[in-house]
This record gives sequence, C-alpha cells and structure tokens, in this order.
Amino acid sequence: MTADETAGDTTAKTADETAAETADEIRGTAQGTAPVPLSVLDLVTVGAGRTATDALRTSVRISRLAESRGFHRYWVAEHHSMPGVASSSPAVILAHLAAHTDRIRLGSGGVMLPNHAPLVIAEQFGTLEAMAPGRVDLGLGRAPGTDGATAAALRRTDRLNEGADDFPEQLAELTRFLDDDFPDGHPYARIHAVPGPIQSTSPGGVQSPHRPRSGCSGPPASAPASPASSDSRSPSRTTSRRRTPSPRWTSTASRSGRARCWTPRTP
Repeated sequence: MTADETAGDTTAKTADETAAETADEIRGTAQGTAPVPLSVLDLVTVGAGRTATDALRTSVRISRLAESRGFHRYWVAEHHSMPGVASSSPAVILAHLAAHTDRIRLGSGGVMLPNHAPLVIAEQFGTLEAMAPGRVDLGLGRAPGTDGATAAALRRTDRLNEGADDFPEQLAELTRFLDDDFPDGHPYARIHAVPGPIQSTSPGGVQSPHRPRSGCSGPPASAPASPASSDSRSPSRTTSRRRTPSPRWTSTASRSGRARCWTPRTP
C-alpha cells in the first residue's frame, strides 16, 4: 500500500469515526446511499373496499419494512371524522406499532394539542415511553386536524380560536407535566403525569432534554405563587388568600384563563 493509499484509508476511517461520534439519536444518521436520514409519515389511509382493520395491519407491515430498510422514524398523524383515514388516535396506533417493531423510532406527527388536555398527552406518551424506552417522539400541532364542527365536538366548545391562541400556554403546561417541574406554589405542583419522572430519580421526561423550554407555565422561583383555584383541575379544591404581587414580576392570564405567563416588570 502506497503512502497516498494509507493516508486515504486513514481519512476514511477518521470520517466514519467522526460520523459515529456525532450521530444524533433524534435526527438520526443517513443509511445506505440516502443523503439524509429518512422517515415515514403514515395517515393509516383506508382504501376503497378496505376496512380500518386492513389499514392498521398494513401500517404494521410498512413499519416493519421501514425498520428493516434503515428508516429512522415512523410518524403517525392525527385526523378526525375522515372515512378514508384511520389515524384518529396516534398514541393507540403507536402502542400497536411498538409491539411489532424493535428499533425504529416512533412518533406522533403530530398530536393536535388543542384537542386534548396537556396532562392526558403527558400520561399517554409517558406510557408509550415505558413500553418502548428511548424510541418515542412527541410531535405537536395546533390545527384541529378536522372540520370546525368536529373540532367543536372534540373540544366541547365552539370557541375554536381559543385553542390556537392558547397553544403556547398549553405547550408550556405539557412540558411541565413531562418534566415534572411545576414551580412551588403552582396549582399543579402536586400533580404528576404517570408514568413519568416522579417514579424515578433521573431527571427529564419523554422528550429530549435539549428541547426548548418556555416560561409561561408557572411563576419563576422569585415570583409569587399563584393562588389555589376552586376549579376541579387544581390539586387544592379550596381557595387561598391572594398574595401581594411581587414588584419584580407581572402575571398575565391567557385568554381562556387556563395558564399564566410570568414576565419581568419594566422599570
């Protein structure tokens, strides 16, 4: 082997080793001749003359084929009231796919958060993470995934713009439930999404610890505690006395009143 060939071989090995070291378990690595990591999005479509059972069986076959071919992730969408689409319950479908695959990552692409209570989503995906550790990804959206009438039935309200307007607060609340880190004094501080971090001493939830954090789900450590609510969602059914607001922080309720954002006061 010549000096040039030796140098080329060393360079190739170094590139391979570098790729292995920098591999991102979330983004994945390219396989075979693909220029980028590839994933599959499945709406679980029901073809003419077929049934939802047929469509779900096909999804299992596709997910197993995608896994065998080196695809990185299998996404499942959320749509409602569409006869040709059987993906109305992504968490249920992902649980089914988890039982029939071994390696491929499984994700929602995505769960339409305004259609659901954040605590319910945290519990569902905490359960999925317990079933398929390290393979579950939670993708979210704020669209209804259906028509207005169906969205109203899902959300039990005809004020559909509230869901989109409150999406940042819902996302922040979901993040807090996933990480089990509501601040002291928050009405939900004693509520835990189970399965979840409360059952383990290790930090973090079902999402990557590197995902962005939001500051709109509860007061910071130096902000005043939110008064307990008489709403049934609060861990305390009694109403406590209001505390004098801190001069350093401003509390702003979301349009629906479901969450609050705490921001520094301007001098």
